[in-house]
This record gives sequence, C-alpha cells and structure tokens, in this order.
Amino acid sequence: MNSALIDLRSDTVTLPTDEMYDAMRAARLGDDNLRDDPTVFELEALAAEVTGHEAALFCPTGTMANLLGTRMHTKPGDGVVMPPQLNMYRYGVVAWNSLQPLFVEAEDGFPTLGDLERAIDYGLAGDTPPTLVVIEAPHNYAGGTLTTPQHLAAVRDLAHRKGLAFYLDGARIFHAAVALGRPAREFAQQADTMMFCLSKGLSAPVGSMLCGRRDLIERATRTRFLMGGAMRQAGLLAACGIYALNHLVERLAEDHANARRLADAATRWPQIRISQPRVETNMVYFDVSAAGMTGEEFAGRLKAHGVLASVVDPARVRLVTHRGITSADIDATITAFDAILSAEG
Repeated sequence: MNSALIDLRSDTVTLPTDEMYDAMRAARLGDDNLRDDPTVFELEALAAEVTGHEAALFCPTGTMANLLGTRMHTKPGDGVVMPPQLNMYRYGVVAWNSLQPLFVEAEDGFPTLGDLERAIDYGLAGDTPPTLVVIEAPHNYAGGTLTTPQHLAAVRDLAHRKGLAFYLDGARIFHAAVALGRPAREFAQQADTMMFCLSKGLSAPVGSMLCGRRDLIERATRTRFLMGGAMRQAGLLAACGIYALNHLVERLAEDHANARRLADAATRWPQIRISQPRVETNMVYFDVSAAGMTGEEFAGRLKAHGVLASVVDPARVRLVTHRGITSADIDATITAFDAILSAEG
C-alpha cells in the first residue's frame, strides 16, 4: 500500500503484520500437494474448529473456495436460488460452474423466508430445478449488511425441507461475529458448506478456507488440484492465517467504528447520500449523482486529495475501512469530502 495515500478501495489491500512475517520464518513446511504440510494441516484444523465444521481446506482465493463449495452440491445445469448481486454471481462463479441463477429479491441482501420459499418452489416447477441455496453474509453489495444465526438456520431448514443444500459465502463472516457479539461458529455452522477469507480484514496476504463435511472437503481437495489450486510449501501462507485467526479478529471492531464515523459525517454533505440500508460493518457506499458527478469523477477528485475509493457503478463509490486505516485517516478523508463538496470544490 502506498503510504502517501489513504487506501479505502478494499480491505484486501491490508499488509501482513510483523508477527506474520515471524510466523512465516518459523513455519514447519511440507508439500501441500502431497498433503504433508503440517502448518497447512494446523490451519485447516483451526478453521474447522472456529466454524463448527468437520473439516476445512486451504484455498488460494475466495473465488476458488466458492467455485469448489458450490460445485460440491451441484452439477452443470442445476439451478441455484440466491439474492441478486452476490459476489459469486457478479464475478462469474455461478457461470463457471454452469449453474442457472434463480434470483430472490432482498434489499438488504437477505430474503424473507416467504420470498425464498416462493423462489424455490418456482424453480422446482421449472426446467432447471435448483439444488442449492446461497447466501452471502455479510452482504458486500448491499453495504456489508448483517443477518443473524437464527435467520441462517431458518434458511438451512427451509432448504433442507425442499431437498436443497445451503451454502454460505462468509468471506467476511468474522465482521458479522464481531459486530453482533456472537461466535463465528454460530453463523458458519448453519450452512452445509461455507467459506471465509483470510486475506481481507484479517490481513493475511493470501488465502481462503472452505469448510464443511469431511467427505465433501476430501472431494473438494481433489477438485482443487484439477483447478490448479494445490500448492507446495503453502505453510508459509498458512502461518499467516493461523496468526490472523488467533490474534486479529476482535480488532475488526475498530474498522466498524471508523466506517461509522465516516457514515455519520455524511449528514454535512447534502449533495450525496449513503446508498445502503444500514452501515453495520466496514463498508460505506455513497451515491454521488446528486452532486453532478459520476462515481468515476468523484473517485478521481478523492484521489487528488490523497484518498483512494472504489467505483462500484456509474453513480456510486465504496469506501472500506481496514487495519491500515487510522482514526486520523478518517479525519483526513472527511476533510477531503468537505473540500470536494464545498462551493469552492
């Protein structure tokens, strides 16, 4: 990350801690493709424990974990019931697995059980019957919004009653756990299979974990190899994941507080609005169209003031807080907004 800029594009820009570098140097290594890297095994056991699942698999990316997880429950041509704008739909996971999305509307990313049941029944009566329900929690595109373990359990029960499996894209599930003061396993264990990322707010340089039943994880391990995801001395990276899970979860509350400060400051800028149902974790989406700018133009002006934001569509920018962002950085970002949106700006 360029220290001269305040990088709010994503929490994926986080860098390893000094302690992670120490853990990498001390890691015991093997060949994970031969399944004998002890540090990878340690990470996988820890991930299974914290999510309440039987087993886990270390994957290079969240995209690969989602590809594997959904593939374990489907075959090409199956339908998948999901809210629109899930990351795995927007970034091609559903398409790559040759699945047919069956959308159920949900403003905050989490459909009501009634709407979900109607979508499942509609799909089951059609030519591409669904075999899987997918939920993303927190829901990125809705603004990092949250749901409860109880809702996830109800989704699982409904899916099972209809003969479907339930997959949870829990890329930032530890944000949900910290924000709601609940153990991560209370969210994660509601799904038949789930994934979470180590390389976002948890600050590891690489990696995501796929968690589920042991037989599914064993199948996914073989499929990971076929996808080119089997690594050699992967314990170097797994060591960072172990440190993250043991030491960097609770500090996510700082990121939530910084995002809340940024959102609260929006009351001073009538030209723009927060375009998400709730600001609950580490994301703030701003609609800047009423300021007479596109998202691209507004992000360009922010950059001129030393702040990086991501452009999510023609009208909106997204700012994401993370371990590399301080309270002083939020002050400077608010000052940048003031300058851009003032009469002089």
